[in-house]
Amino acid sequence: MNILFVITNINGTYNDAYSFGLASIASITRDKGFNYDIKVINKIEDYDDLFDAVERIKPKVIGYSSVSSQFMFVKDISSKIKARFHDNIIQVCGGIHPTIYPECILETEMIDGIFIGEAEYAFSDFLDRVSNGIPYKDVKNFAYNNNGTLVKNSLYPLETELEKLPFPEREKYGYDRFVKRDGIAHFLFARGCPYNCSFCCNQAKAQTYNMRINTPRYRSPESSIEEIKRLLKKFSFSKIFISDDTFGVNKKWMREFCNKYAKEIRLPLCCQLRVNIVNEEIMEYLKLAGCVHVTCGVESGNTYIRKEIMKKNYSEKQIVNAYSLFKKYGMTSNVTNIIGVPQDTVDTIWDTIKLNRKINPTSSGVNIFYPYRGTELGNYCFKKGLIDEDIFNKFSTERRESCLNFPAEFKKKLVYFHRNWQLLVYKHRPLKFLYYSLLKYMPTPLLNTLRFIKRRLYMVFPGW
Repeated sequence: MNILFVITNINGTYNDAYSFGLASIASITRDKGFNYDIKVINKIEDYDDLFDAVERIKPKVIGYSSVSSQFMFVKDISSKIKARFHDNIIQVCGGIHPTIYPECILETEMIDGIFIGEAEYAFSDFLDRVSNGIPYKDVKNFAYNNNGTLVKNSLYPLETELEKLPFPEREKYGYDRFVKRDGIAHFLFARGCPYNCSFCCNQAKAQTYNMRINTPRYRSPESSIEEIKRLLKKFSFSKIFISDDTFGVNKKWMREFCNKYAKEIRLPLCCQLRVNIVNEEIMEYLKLAGCVHVTCGVESGNTYIRKEIMKKNYSEKQIVNAYSLFKKYGMTSNVTNIIGVPQDTVDTIWDTIKLNRKINPTSSGVNIFYPYRGTELGNYCFKKGLIDEDIFNKFSTERRESCLNFPAEFKKKLVYFHRNWQLLVYKHRPLKFLYYSLLKYMPTPLLNTLRFIKRRLYMVFPGW
């Protein structure tokens, strides 16, 4: 039996990216002995290539993975495939969007069902059923549209020992294109985050499993190190980025991993932290492991917006202390920010810019808030009628313009802040200001050269 996995990233906020969820499902499929392939669709013009692949592979199952902004394309592709190949192919979809907003299956009759939550075991059951011609709609973690009614099956318990799962698939995903881009290999050693930021999907994931928080679960340090070693034999990369939502939450795991990493890997390391857990101990272990770069979500410099709207329950003092420690230990740092949440104003956004100037990170980025269905803040915006649904449903301006019903003048201000963020943050840093000024007008070849020079400068002068 042949299976084709499809992931779209059309007009996405970020460049082509590796999906750990899809890769994990693909590994399950591989280990069961089924034939499979993976197609990444980065633009609508890639549709024809996908249809050619369907003709060639003749899959029994097409499995999509979707975030909220891509589900419209999943619906479009699935309808075209259904029209071309009639009912010969079973089409299903997983990913974060079906997980936190399972009602999405009611929007289309072209998709035969969705998988909710972490579905490695459920998808394995599903493949067994399909390959043996047995009805599959009662497998766990599955949901489907029954004449306009959403039917959701019970869920498998979350796997607490992630080393029981196979390493994510890399080869057919074309992983070499990611490491060739910047020499960085990404790894995910944990699932879950204990914090309930209102704009994030983690709280919605917890609610899916009737939990208060999405408690992190880990692949063992030994298994994590083994995954890195195996990848080093297959791909050439010079740096590692640990994509866990929040590195260092489990202190015991962090200590064991950093000690093993320092002895057995010794490549420069990057990770994501949360400012309220940053202390001397964590920084010492990260330094031991060769950490060179960290990123944190500050999100807002205004205390009310940060704590009451975004539910980021840490203080400005903790933010300042964390970024002071990053400098002390010689690590470059990034800050992520969000503007345009409900009750945001020009003044509160300036609070964020001023805090970024105060902590002086190596780099700073910003997104305009987008209200995803299923998240606490997204649901609040829909409930209160704060959304222009025509703009929301287009998703063409995701995180780049606001789809909330703000006054037109404030919406223009948000776009201005978004487009000029680095210039505003680094206005008083001549070298940074010059760099970001050139960035706005630089032709692509020169831009790539400038980015290369910047990376080298970071290595020699972390705080430039």
